[in-house]
Amino acid sequence: MLVKGGRLIAAGRKDDANKEKILDFISDETENGEKTIQFKVLEDRFIKGHEMSKPTVFSNLKKLELENKIMKIGKGEYKLAA
Repeated sequence: MLVKGGRLIAAGRKDDANKEKILDFISDETENGEKTIQFKVLEDRFIKGHEMSKPTVFSNLKKLELENKIMKIGKGEYKLAA
């Protein structure tokens, strides 16, 4: 939370657009025969493409994990939750 003009405001993005983009990308990639996706693939798509920052990608991956939409299999390896 941030204080602005004597009142609290939420910090960060208020919609789930980035989270949904990441989930859709993982879903599309794993539909093509891959069972898991490496963080390197997400990095190439979103970070190196200047669509999101690395902290944004990580925070949205964490949100997706907490919502049981994806599972972290190992270091830098994810898959859709069953």
